[in-house]
Amino acid sequence: MKIRIQLTRVLMSFLFCMSIGLAQTTITVEGELTADATWSSENTYYLNNQLFVKDGVTLTIEAGTEILGRYDANYSADNPAPCLVVEQGGKVMAEGTADAPITFRSELDSDHANYGNGRGLWGGIIVNGYAPISTTGGTNTVEGLTGVIYGGNDPEDNSGVLRYVRVWNGGSSIAPDNEINGITLAGVGRATTVEFCEVGLNLDDGFEMFGGTVDLKYCSVIAVGDDAFDTDQGYQGRGQFLLVVRADDSDKAHEMDNKTNGDLDSSPRSFPSFSNVTVISAPSHGEDALRLREGTGGDFRNYIIHGANDGVRNDDNGSELVTQDLAAAVAHGYPDYLYISSSIIMNGLAGDPWDDFDEATDGTWTGDYVMESAGLSMTVDADGLPEAIDLTPSAAGSAYEGVDDVIEDDFFVPTYYKGAFGSANWLEGWSYLDEADLLFEQEETVTLLGGNVTEDTYLSASGTYYLNQQLFVKDGVTLTIEAGTEILGRYDANYSADNPAPCLVVEQGGKVMAEGTADAPITFRSELDSDHANYGNGRGLWGGIIVNGYAPISTTGGTNTVEGLTGVIYGGNDPEDNSGVLRYVRVWNGGSSIAPDNEINGITLAGVGRATTVEFCEVGLNLDDGFEMFGGTVDLKYCSVIAVGDDAFDTDQGYQGRGQFLLVVRADDSDKAHEMDNKTNGDLDSSPRSFPSFSNVTVISAPSHGEDALRLREGTGGDFRNYIIHGANDGVRNDDNGSELVTQDLAAAVAHGYPDYLYISSSIIMNGLAGDPWDDFDEATDGTWTGDYVMESAGLSMTVDADGLPEATNLMPMINGPAYQGVDDVIEDDFFVQADHKGAFGDVNWLEGWSWLDVSGLLNIEDNIASIISDRITLHGNYPNPFNPSTDISFNIGQDYKSVQMTVFNMVGQTVYEVNIPKLNAGYHAIKWEGIDQNGASVPSGLYLYRISTKTQSVIGKMTLLK
Repeated sequence: MKIRIQLTRVLMSFLFCMSIGLAQTTITVEGELTADATWSSENTYYLNNQLFVKDGVTLTIEAGTEILGRYDANYSADNPAPCLVVEQGGKVMAEGTADAPITFRSELDSDHANYGNGRGLWGGIIVNGYAPISTTGGTNTVEGLTGVIYGGNDPEDNSGVLRYVRVWNGGSSIAPDNEINGITLAGVGRATTVEFCEVGLNLDDGFEMFGGTVDLKYCSVIAVGDDAFDTDQGYQGRGQFLLVVRADDSDKAHEMDNKTNGDLDSSPRSFPSFSNVTVISAPSHGEDALRLREGTGGDFRNYIIHGANDGVRNDDNGSELVTQDLAAAVAHGYPDYLYISSSIIMNGLAGDPWDDFDEATDGTWTGDYVMESAGLSMTVDADGLPEAIDLTPSAAGSAYEGVDDVIEDDFFVPTYYKGAFGSANWLEGWSYLDEADLLFEQEETVTLLGGNVTEDTYLSASGTYYLNQQLFVKDGVTLTIEAGTEILGRYDANYSADNPAPCLVVEQGGKVMAEGTADAPITFRSELDSDHANYGNGRGLWGGIIVNGYAPISTTGGTNTVEGLTGVIYGGNDPEDNSGVLRYVRVWNGGSSIAPDNEINGITLAGVGRATTVEFCEVGLNLDDGFEMFGGTVDLKYCSVIAVGDDAFDTDQGYQGRGQFLLVVRADDSDKAHEMDNKTNGDLDSSPRSFPSFSNVTVISAPSHGEDALRLREGTGGDFRNYIIHGANDGVRNDDNGSELVTQDLAAAVAHGYPDYLYISSSIIMNGLAGDPWDDFDEATDGTWTGDYVMESAGLSMTVDADGLPEATNLMPMINGPAYQGVDDVIEDDFFVQADHKGAFGDVNWLEGWSWLDVSGLLNIEDNIASIISDRITLHGNYPNPFNPSTDISFNIGQDYKSVQMTVFNMVGQTVYEVNIPKLNAGYHAIKWEGIDQNGASVPSGLYLYRISTKTQSVIGKMTLLK
């Protein structure tokens, strides 16, 4: 025992002592506190006797303060155990933090001879309020406290704050046969805050609520000698995220009563509403987990009980309805029912899941529950005390299935899991379990992802990955994701700045190498399946992917940050920046917030350069945009956006990349297929000017969709060819122009100079429009725009269901229809492939096998297309182009041929070179031309045409030889 020297006694409140040999001042406290006082973390407080915080007085306890309770082996009525008593009208403001909790414990350390099992070494905390109780007359006194009243008529009573408060080693007597609970809340109201509080190693109950309406959140009870959460006398509060860890000799997790003065229906009826509670014991613990008796009502959801004798016991009922039918309970009327969700998990029981139910009616109760393990575990030492404990459920286990909706009010938080914990353990850093090193996590097949990736990491397709929070791939680090891997994003109905939606963030200098295949795509999606109650329309259930590169952007200074990501920069001066590969990557169900009012795009490419590969990627059911490019030069090929809540392909801040074979399928509430801007810092001609070059794009909606298909605005330039727009309000809208030339004359555009023009091909197909094909063009010059377009249908079709989501789509254009007529030549470079069709698809649907549309059975390909296209040649162009000295001309043929001919012409129609290739099978082929004539002589620089022919079909392309 520590030696203390008594200096003086102050009857009102304090005895001041100095600890011998200690740097801190030890202040002894007892008696009555009659004036506001603050206990500083710089001192240690020695609770020598009962200390009473009187009416009108506030005791403030700083974070990190320690209060030591006097130990005596012979407490009695004349020598009661010390305790802190807050009287009616008094307040305790004990606001600790996870890093600096407030601790009430015995003066004895665990190695002291009198420590024993750590229980009953001092008293506890007793708070008395003015909230209603069921005792006759509406007031009562805690036994052993003479004249200290609780109870009244104020359910909003406020007795202060207990936050991150630990009460250990208590439970001794304040009077004969009256042990103290760790934290007693007597007639305490709901304006009082009790959260992140723990009672550990108490001799009696952990928390006991004598009536009142006080709520509990994030509270734990560890290895107490009696019950953990005990309620009676009309308690009508709420609790969520509660933990009970039982030693072998602990009693029940709940002992909840209502009977007052012998009345099983006394009023107010006790009605605890508790959700997300974990009760864990060593296997086959000798006591029931929950005992709900003597007329108590209540609402109990999302429970996990691991280890017990019987699971739930109910006896000595009054007139309350005991049910697992929530609708029947609500119809019966609050508070006269006891509802226990059928989703309760109970495993490791020695006895029955239900005990004594309907005992008066010969046991007719047939309650439902979930028997499967949630993946928790616990062992005890030779004394029956906790030895090792895993409280976080297996990510693939029953805790994440059939989760109850919580009561909709201002207290309960919707969760995606049962029990007190999801993947994160809120006890870490401050609980007795953590300090005693009793927490561990079992090895699981599910790997949690979050935080910083600081070394090269490989995610194997054989694993299951759970994206629990933001995951940052740091500078110089590569995250490689194997084909076929699935990453599940954590769902939470209440994302916030403190709880941002999980997302993958690749920082500047980091790389993601996600190379899937059509047969084994890489999938990022929500942990919720489509049949889950919280799935809704599938949008906004997690975050998304954000890649940050060093390519140029137009923001002043050349760099910027994605809103909501502190200190994560994008932008620079390297148009060839390489942030890795995204190939056959599916990003579904995302778009929730990483910060307030900042929803995440499915795939954000911020200052990403053209050496980065993005092809065969899809964003489906995102709450915000599909792909958003903040500046940069990154290219996209074979990418799709399905039924997102905002725009599909969004560009700004000087984006100068290219895109080909892009699909937008719009739900009725989707916004535009493109929203393309340039204005930076108010400048419509900011530099670099945004200049997307897109070709072969299909935009499809149900007839008369309410939004424009494309909005090209705020000074953006661009080059748009081979588009099909099926269904929209207006087709193309252009407004808020800078000095760029807006034209359909390509020669005039090129003469005007890159990037200061916006060219839209006159071959664009637009049909099924509710409004105008062109909107706002030349608004400043009285609408003189007279754009050309093709009005005919390309043969596409789409229907939506009752919710406006895609129901059936046919994306393949009619053979020999307008999609195959007047096809634009594409830009001649190393990216674009000359197609023989407009839109994203010719005779092959590249979505098959991996797209959300195909997985959901929404792709409809006409039955006769196979026979029609079998005799077709699909030209893929030549590479390189321009070339010197040779180039490969590539194409697909739909069936086997005995002979295929390639002919090269000069620009006056003369045959320069011709070759016949015998016996070509259906599929992909490439023929090399060495830049020679039929005699083997080199030909001069210039533009050449080439033709691939069978006996029934031919296709023509062009190429440039530059020597």
